[in-house]
Amino acid sequence: MVTEDTEPLTSDFWPQATVDPSVASGFVGLGIRNTIMQVRTLADSDRDWAATLVTQHFGSPVIVTRGICHDTRTLPGLVVQDEGMRLGLLQYCIVGMRCEVVVLIALRQRQGLSRRMLSELSSVARAQGCRCLWLITTNDNRVAQRFYAALGWREVAVHRDAVTAARKLKPEIPEYGQDGIPIVDEIEYEFSLDDAMLRLLQANQEDLDALQAVFEVCPDYFERCLGGPAGPAEAQSSFANLPPGRSYDDKFVFGILAGERMIGCAEIFRNHPNPGTAYLTLLLIAPEFRGRGFGRAALNELHAFARTECGAKLMRTALVDPDRAPIGFFTRHGYAATGERRPYRYFRFESEVAFFHCDLQHQP
Repeated sequence: MVTEDTEPLTSDFWPQATVDPSVASGFVGLGIRNTIMQVRTLADSDRDWAATLVTQHFGSPVIVTRGICHDTRTLPGLVVQDEGMRLGLLQYCIVGMRCEVVVLIALRQRQGLSRRMLSELSSVARAQGCRCLWLITTNDNRVAQRFYAALGWREVAVHRDAVTAARKLKPEIPEYGQDGIPIVDEIEYEFSLDDAMLRLLQANQEDLDALQAVFEVCPDYFERCLGGPAGPAEAQSSFANLPPGRSYDDKFVFGILAGERMIGCAEIFRNHPNPGTAYLTLLLIAPEFRGRGFGRAALNELHAFARTECGAKLMRTALVDPDRAPIGFFTRHGYAATGERRPYRYFRFESEVAFFHCDLQHQP
């Protein structure tokens, strides 16, 4: 019996679009978006490119935050690339148990580049014992403020006239910023690494193994949704499966982390079934971590991702076998039944799905 205190187990519903697990592994490595877009460590061969990029955006390779001059030419970093083309840069500085995001530049908008780099940095920082990420933006940068707030970052301080003082260390800092607003204050944001965190997965062997391990400890989900245990190629199938008429550019597979351990997974489609709708096809938490708030934290991050990276105003999901599905979890978090119920089939297994949606404009 699934109770309302159980973490969510939700499923995808594609009429006549199931993937045979026996052939799913053939999809891996065929150039789908999840395998192309990569976040990697900043290499020595990237240094000249990175210094030029930072100088173009900030006037010099030196960044000043909280009265400290960071020479970005020596900072560690991450690069996001697509088919070998470098599309974004993140550079950071770890002091104690705090990791500062010093540089974050995305060369293409609304493709999730910044989100991917921040997600990867969370894993890097956790592995080095950090408890939080933090960064500085300025009072004129309203776009950045909205972006970080939407991703769950908290504004923790406004440092009055800090930029005025920083100009003594870096005269290149302009007097006026976006919309002609005087740049005078530093605004500090912080993101806790103690809660559940999403990380975009790639179809490499490490991520596939971790995803398969989550599936194999969740027999209740697969019994309810597929009529039996997870198959040996279930992780590959998760990456490969698409609804009719959709592309891999619109599909995002996430690991849900507690520290360095993957304790769950999630999957979203952009603009499905309609523009402006994000479709939550999977949200799964390993049994030993249910009832501890990880599902709630992950769902909040998924809502933020859908708003900022998918441009979604509505999140839609479908629950297989509504009598046993965790409907209470979703209704507590703003989801309402649409009234739609349809037959569901996975090979010979038959059941029913009920559809729910959530207005993302009124959710955290």
